[in-house]
Amino acid sequence: MVAPLIIAGVGFLAGKFASDVISTEDDSQIGTKGTGKQWFPRETAFGDATGRGMGIPVAINFKADMYENKQQYREDVIAGELTDITLPLPLQLSDDTSINYQRGQTETTGGIWDMTSGGWRESWRTWFGLSTLASDFLGFSSLSGQRPMDESDNIFKSAEMRKHSYSWILIPKNGGEGKRVDEIVKTFQRMAYPMASGDEIYSRVIHPPIWQISTMDFVNNLDHTWVIDPLPSVLTTVKIKTADGALHQTQGGYPAATALTIEFAELEPAINTGSFLQSRSQLRGGAARGGD
Repeated sequence: MVAPLIIAGVGFLAGKFASDVISTEDDSQIGTKGTGKQWFPRETAFGDATGRGMGIPVAINFKADMYENKQQYREDVIAGELTDITLPLPLQLSDDTSINYQRGQTETTGGIWDMTSGGWRESWRTWFGLSTLASDFLGFSSLSGQRPMDESDNIFKSAEMRKHSYSWILIPKNGGEGKRVDEIVKTFQRMAYPMASGDEIYSRVIHPPIWQISTMDFVNNLDHTWVIDPLPSVLTTVKIKTADGALHQTQGGYPAATALTIEFAELEPAINTGSFLQSRSQLRGGAARGGD
């Protein structure tokens, strides 16, 4: 009776795996409850020009979804299932691009001679290299001090994953906005960490989320206002500093000012597709993004 028990056990595990993967409400993962949309400030002199009640003409938006390790899923637009945070343009925005080169010889494939006018002339003068071969063999090349031409170039090696940094000083006008700032900074901090896994909570964690960052001009209804919009990224650093002085606080005990700095690193190499950059997954999947 061992075989039927094994088969039944395998069947149970396979069925459970399928239900966990296919289910739209995956109970095998905890800590994935979304925060919904969060924004600051809530109201300003611009009124409802933004459609979110923020009243600022241009804002920056951060959306986070569950991590996917398969490239075919990364090409999809990140919907903000875990969180969707909108803030004013930061005091400081930093974008670091680093391209690595190394000295080497350009790769070539096949060919008897150099297919250029100069290469043709040299091939003709040297009897397609026979006179050069004979000169090398007899030692005349060495005697006359000939050396191979240096054909090295600065060859592209790799492009570092771009890094993006944003800094704000968030100043709430009242206790309600103080609570909102507190929720936003804590969301960034929490979302930087791996998440707990339900069935394997003792031994496994879930990779931190994937983020999409974009700037939006609400007044003119324009997305991707700036050309340095990052590609899908991971959150690498969250720095939170409250205002100096314990007595400076809003109603409810929230800080009168909160300095927030967040740093991201793109998940995949960026590729130039002409007028804008795409991630490797977006390029392979054919997910075209309109030019900015």
